[in-house]
Amino acid sequence: MATGVVCEVSFGKLAFQPALIFSQKGEQFRTTSILDGIVRTISERTSTNRYNWLELPLNAVYTVHRDHGLQLFAGPYVALAVGGHQTGTATSTGQNSREFESKIAYGSTTNNQRVDVGFNFGLGYRQGPVQVQLGYGLGLRNLHQASPPSIDPGFAPFTHDFDADTAHNRVAQLTGTYFFAL
Repeated sequence: MATGVVCEVSFGKLAFQPALIFSQKGEQFRTTSILDGIVRTISERTSTNRYNWLELPLNAVYTVHRDHGLQLFAGPYVALAVGGHQTGTATSTGQNSREFESKIAYGSTTNNQRVDVGFNFGLGYRQGPVQVQLGYGLGLRNLHQASPPSIDPGFAPFTHDFDADTAHNRVAQLTGTYFFAL
């Protein structure tokens, strides 16, 4: 889901289209951890995460016939995380399943990076003031970092830090734009 505003500066068949977009991107995952010791412990966790972004794409657009026809576009983007939401369940051997729901936090005490950068590219079609584009956003920045150190450092080597796994925003997007003459 995304919504925003686009500006166009046209130079014949070539145009510069910066935009300011609020977008929501996310992930779903399921993890299972098994810890063998005196008692075997199996833990499972499922989660759906939705991240909210303010995104600034800076696309160059080539339109075959100036104000109508096939388009090619590409350009960089920078995005700032402005919140998010996480829901899921956690289960451990011998315990009841528990549900959780929380806001996604950013900063030095979390594993979430607040800034993303990447590159957009794709195809489109324009007819007068109406533009439709199918593109791909290729996030280049790893959005996760290792978790803050554990309270019990002796326990950390026996568990996998899923928060340290690589995560990038990689998204296919279909956009529709209507341009108003100013």
